[in-house]
This record gives sequence, C-alpha cells and structure tokens, in this order.
Amino acid sequence: MSRRRLMLARRLAVALALMASSVPLRARADANTDAAEAQTLFDAGKALMQAKSFAAACPKLEQSQAIQPAGGTLMFLALCREGEGRTATAWVTFNEVLSAARRDHRADREEVAREHLATLTPLLMKLTVEVPDAARVPGLEVRRDGDVVASAVWGTPVPIDPGPHVVRATAPGKLPWESPAEARTPGAVATVRIPELAPGPVAPPAVVEAPADTGASAPGKGQRIAVLAVGGAGVVAIGIGTYFGVTALVKKGDAGGSCTGPAAAACRSSDESTSRTAVSDGNVSSIVLGVGAAAVIGAGVLWLTAPRKATARASAWSPVPLVGAHFAGLEVGRAW
Repeated sequence: MSRRRLMLARRLAVALALMASSVPLRARADANTDAAEAQTLFDAGKALMQAKSFAAACPKLEQSQAIQPAGGTLMFLALCREGEGRTATAWVTFNEVLSAARRDHRADREEVAREHLATLTPLLMKLTVEVPDAARVPGLEVRRDGDVVASAVWGTPVPIDPGPHVVRATAPGKLPWESPAEARTPGAVATVRIPELAPGPVAPPAVVEAPADTGASAPGKGQRIAVLAVGGAGVVAIGIGTYFGVTALVKKGDAGGSCTGPAAAACRSSDESTSRTAVSDGNVSSIVLGVGAAAVIGAGVLWLTAPRKATARASAWSPVPLVGAHFAGLEVGRAW
C-alpha cells in the first residue's frame, strides 16, 4: 500500500471513530439529566417517607419511577402507598415488585414483596359492579371514579382503596345514573347493582333554516324587475302611438274638404300640407305602437320564463324590439 493511501485510511478510521463517539453524546447527556432528576426525586421521596409524609412522598417516587424505572424505586413506592393507606394500590404495586424481582433474580426483594402481599391481601376492600341483563342496553358504559369498568369485570369483586367511590352508568337515549360506593371495613365487599336506565329525552330533529332572501339567492328576481320596466315602457309607447294615430286621423279629415272660390289655391296648398303631416303622424303612430306592442309582449315572455325555484337553471329570455321604417316586431332569444 502506498504512503498516500495509508494516510487516507488512517484519517478515515479517525473520522469514523469520532463519529461513533459523538453520535450518542446527546443521548448520554439526556440520559444523565434524566438520571439526575430521577435520583433527586427518589431522595426527596425517601426523606419524606422517613418523616411520615406519605401523601407528599408518593408522587415524587412515582415520577422518579416514570423517568427512570428501577426495582428499588418501585419497592419504595409500594411501601409509600401502603403507608398512605391505599391498600389496593399498594397491593398492585407489590405484585409489580414481585414480578421485577423474579426477572432480576433479586431474592431479597421477592421475599419482601411476598411478606407485604401476605399482609395486605386479607385487608383488601373490594367492589362488585353487577349489571343484570335488563340493564345491558346497546352502548352501555359503566365507570368507577371516572375509569371505564370493562364488561368482562362486571360481577367480579375488584380491590379498591379505602374511602368513597362513585359508580356511573350511561347509554345512548337513556338518563345517566350514578351511585356512591364504599367498603368500610377491611376485607369487606361492596356491591353496586346497575338498574335499568330510564329513557332520556329524545333529541328534536335538526331544523335547517332557509337562507335569507337576497338578490343573489332569489332566482328570477332581476328578471321580474325587468318585466315591470319593459312592460311600463311598452304601455307608455302604446299611449304615445295612439295619440299620434288619432292626430293623423283628425288631420286627414281636415284635409279632405273642398276648396273653391278665390282662396282655392291657398286652400289646396294647406290641404296638401295637412295631408303630409297626417301621413307623417300616421307613420310615427305605426312605429311607436309596434315598439309598444313588442315591449308588452316581451314583458309577458319575461314574466312567464322567470325561474321561481332555487334549482332553476341560470338562463334568461331576452326580447329585442325590431323597428324599421315600415315595420315593427319582436325578436326573443335565450342565453344558456
């Protein structure tokens, strides 16, 4: 191997060694912090136990065990619960101590756990939750002090700590039911029987309110407004056309007289002018009447085609008056 390759191999080995040693540094730092916290809590809990302050000592030992589980801490926690008077909790914890001692081959701890279990077992107070068939409705849930009591446990005496307890039963469509429970003497068994739950109030059906009537939500509203505008304009146009038509008829009648005498020439000239005016008024009347009629017809079409339901398709009829020099009409189209 050349000198250069040997140097590269050495550098690579050193780098790998540094990487291997640096990766767990954070983990070791965290572990050291956890160990320090657990040890501090353990020492504080043990000191409080010596002072008979079990209520203050047990939470510290419990937290120490949660941070860094250890057989010794678990042993002290069991002793603390026993000193606190929570016989059922101490009984459960000493069973955990027994299992850990067997696993760790700690015969001394196993012996201590057995001795305390033998003392605690006759003192245990128990609670039986009975649920008869009549009470077993779909969705029934039974809780003891807020913890769910599994159906497999119904009818089985379960160790409880001394003091008052609450059993609560709930089910869909039923009124909730609860009862206090307490075993007052060592070794006693309290029984709570769940009754058939009473029917609860039936929830009213959900009511869906119709949306407020706004311009955006009312179909056809704009089209019906257009009906009024177009129809009104058509009526006005018909009135104007009628006026010009009547005027044209009157002027035509005036121009039909006989012209005699000295003023015959002037009379005939006046008749010709009146006749031309009558023809002009007649044409205006025809056009305006046509436009008015078209507008009225268009308003009718708009009214008949205006959508009246929220599900109506977004379409509209559009009437367009057609007016020429000698005709008037209406073209109706629809946009889809």
